[in-house]
Amino acid sequence: MLPRVVKITNIIAENPYTKTFVLDDAIPNAMPGQFIMLWLPGLDEKPFAIVARAPLTITVAAVGPFSRALHERAMGDLVGWRGAFGRGFDLNDAGENLLIGGGYGVAALYFAASELRERHAPVTVAMGGRASQDLLFENRVNALGVNVLIATEDGSRGARGFVTAALGDALTRATRILACGPEAMLVAVMKLALAKNIPAQLSVERYMKCGFGICGQCTLSGKLVCQDGPVFTATELSKLPEFGRVHRDASGAAHFFQGSGARRI
Repeated sequence: MLPRVVKITNIIAENPYTKTFVLDDAIPNAMPGQFIMLWLPGLDEKPFAIVARAPLTITVAAVGPFSRALHERAMGDLVGWRGAFGRGFDLNDAGENLLIGGGYGVAALYFAASELRERHAPVTVAMGGRASQDLLFENRVNALGVNVLIATEDGSRGARGFVTAALGDALTRATRILACGPEAMLVAVMKLALAKNIPAQLSVERYMKCGFGICGQCTLSGKLVCQDGPVFTATELSKLPEFGRVHRDASGAAHFFQGSGARRI
């Protein structure tokens, strides 16, 4: 699949290191939780979660050479994209939806929250960050008419601690959990969901090159995150021993996450 080359029509600075890019295109059949491969001519391409279908929108934190190069682009510049790829969130048949997002994972969950509100489903969004400036999409999420819970690690907004500290009664009421964020957060959510017997779907991030299962860079205990995921159920992830422990770099070499022994294996 060759990339479609389009213009950037709008750039929104969300916080000091995160920007939202609006593209002059649409992706009408995309589902929340799916991703595109974004191409910068002459550089590389990387996967990014879809934030909105029309216009096609992504939100990107400047964490590496590619994302920093994207942050240097201006409105009117050209980028390429292909997709949508992967297994997204299953939004059918649920009552109380609890969406749990950490860092820029909230942007990906915004798409799911929007879709659920169009179906008139009750939604609570719990968002967390290291500090108040790290919180994303708070105004957009509030505009959906959902219940919003906030936690920051330094206590500058909402509950002090990780996003799970803000859940309270929302966890008791939930009949489904959707989550996206750092893997340590996802592990905590998985354990909570399994302990409370709440069906949960978690969006996992891995290094990807192709987006459709050829390169094998995104393998997770034998699963291909680009095809079998990026959304997995908590039950599925509980059976994958690499989840929360092992990731792979650009060469395909496996490494332990920090905190579980940061060494190459």
